[in-house]
Amino acid sequence: MRAQRQLEMEMREQQRLEEEARQKAAEEERLRAQRQLEMEMREQRRLEEEAKQKAEEERLRQEAEAARLAEEERKRQEEKEPENIQDIQKELDNSSRITDKLIASRDSLLTSGLNVDKREFNKLLESLVNMNQDADEVRKERNPISSKRLVAKNRFVKFAETSRPEARIATKYIAGYPEGYYLIGNVFKGGEYAERFKSALQNDLGFNNTQVIVNPENDFQYVAIESYRSKDEAIEKYMSSIDNRYLGDMWILNIARNRVESFKRLLQETRIIKATVKEDNVLTENLSFIGGHNIENGYYLITNIFKRENYFEQGMAKLRSQGLEPQHFRNPKDNYIYVYLKRFDSLDEAKQSLFSNVDNTYDGELYILKVQ
Repeated sequence: MRAQRQLEMEMREQQRLEEEARQKAAEEERLRAQRQLEMEMREQRRLEEEAKQKAEEERLRQEAEAARLAEEERKRQEEKEPENIQDIQKELDNSSRITDKLIASRDSLLTSGLNVDKREFNKLLESLVNMNQDADEVRKERNPISSKRLVAKNRFVKFAETSRPEARIATKYIAGYPEGYYLIGNVFKGGEYAERFKSALQNDLGFNNTQVIVNPENDFQYVAIESYRSKDEAIEKYMSSIDNRYLGDMWILNIARNRVESFKRLLQETRIIKATVKEDNVLTENLSFIGGHNIENGYYLITNIFKRENYFEQGMAKLRSQGLEPQHFRNPKDNYIYVYLKRFDSLDEAKQSLFSNVDNTYDGELYILKVQ
């Protein structure tokens, strides 16, 4: 019996040792697998970081190459520019009050993507990808309040139910890009947002011709959804939301053939605006029936009107601090003080001074007042 008990004890001890060995081997295997996994994960992160760095280097290289080609193209265009470019530039300079605003408007038609952070951009991208699905919800929703809520949630379904406003067209010359009309869906400045937005348009919405246009003047990146040779076709596609495939905001970028053509278009727009200022829409003060004043008849470029003397004095001091020589008169009809920079005998002279920002010396608010 004692021998049997001894044998049983030895067997249990053997089993215990074997179990410990199995557990130890299993633990070692688990630790080995864990170390292997950690090594693989580190290697994966290293490869991803390396790929990201290479992608960023490639993006910077492409941007630098695009800038180099654009500069070369600009120089070639300058060599081919006709002599009348100087006359065009001079007329534009003499209309800086209008041209400055037109130029600014060209880059501010749609700039909502310029200052987004990563979190905002991810929401933007999510809305873009979900555009068609959310648009269907908007169309099905019969409650106007709920419909507005859905549109507010996703800016890319803005025109799911409503018609688009008149097309907005900005003409620019951007070297390195073909002449044509481009439907712009968003604008970014630097970073990878433009490329990611383009990828979503291509991969999720099927716009295979999407491209990013880089403007070297300001580093803006215009994401062009589609492009067309014809202005009429571009407007037609804009109004139809590209055959109901893109229901968010858009505007049309017209890339001119060269810098001269861009200037000519800007000059044309400037002349149209200048032509709208006519005798019948200039403010008029009739003082002919009031005696006892020495206010000359003519056209005055008014900067401000004051009722209180202290505000008037502050306004005059501010203008003088800008190197200007403001003048004033007191209107005998209401005793208000009118501050002006120039007086002219004809409307054409007053318009020219107004549009040139008084020979480019003042870009604040101005209007023409006719005293008769």
